[in-house]
Amino acid sequence: MSIRLEDVTYTYMRGTPFEKTALQHVSLSIEEGSFVAIAGHTGSGKSTLVQHLAGIIAPTGGRVFVDDVDLSDP
Repeated sequence: MSIRLEDVTYTYMRGTPFEKTALQHVSLSIEEGSFVAIAGHTGSGKSTLVQHLAGIIAPTGGRVFVDDVDLSDP
């Protein structure tokens, strides 16, 4: 299974005083059979990224593909 993110942005609580952008213009490609590690400081967007890869949340901008299926489409 291949995974591809194209220019993904995600903002929590858009339009409120608590608005916070967790991902901004992230693009990446993970080829089938690859092993990938995600590392970073607390609050750097790791969990938000993984939620996009699993299709749990949809990006506020950009597109997420799993095996060329666009998970960003409702």
